[in-house]
Amino acid sequence: MLRHEPEVNWRVGGYQAEYPHRDTTPVCTTYTYKLQSTPEQERERARVVRQCRALYKAALAQRITGWRRGQGSNATRFEQEAELKDLRAAFAAYTALHSHVLQDVLARLARAYHDFFRRLAAGEHPGFPRFQGGNR
Repeated sequence: MLRHEPEVNWRVGGYQAEYPHRDTTPVCTTYTYKLQSTPEQERERARVVRQCRALYKAALAQRITGWRRGQGSNATRFEQEAELKDLRAAFAAYTALHSHVLQDVLARLARAYHDFFRRLAAGEHPGFPRFQGGNR
C-alpha cells in the first residue's frame, strides 16, 4: 500500500529583476512515497532477518572455532560462500532466500573482520565482531 506524500521542490528562475519575462513555473517536482507493508509482508521480512542473523552467527562461530583450533587462519568469505550450496540443500529455510542475500551476509561479516584487523594494526582499540541479538 502506498501513501502519497508529495514533497515538492521548486526551482525558479533567479533573475526576475533583470529578466521580467522569464518563466517562473516549477522546473523539478519530487514525490516521496512511504511504503506501508501488510502484516504478512512484515512477518516475511522478520523471517528473512532471522535467517540472515542465524547465518551471520554460524559464520562467525566457524571463523572463531577455526582460529582457536590453531589452524593459523580462519575461513575466508569465499570459502564460506562455497559452502552455501550445501547449506541450502540441507536446510529448506535457506532455500527460500535468494543467494545474493546470503552472500551479502557473509560479505558484511568479512568487512567487519577486515575493519577489526585494520583498526588493530592502526593501534586503535577495536571491538571484535560479535554475535548480534534479535532486538537490534
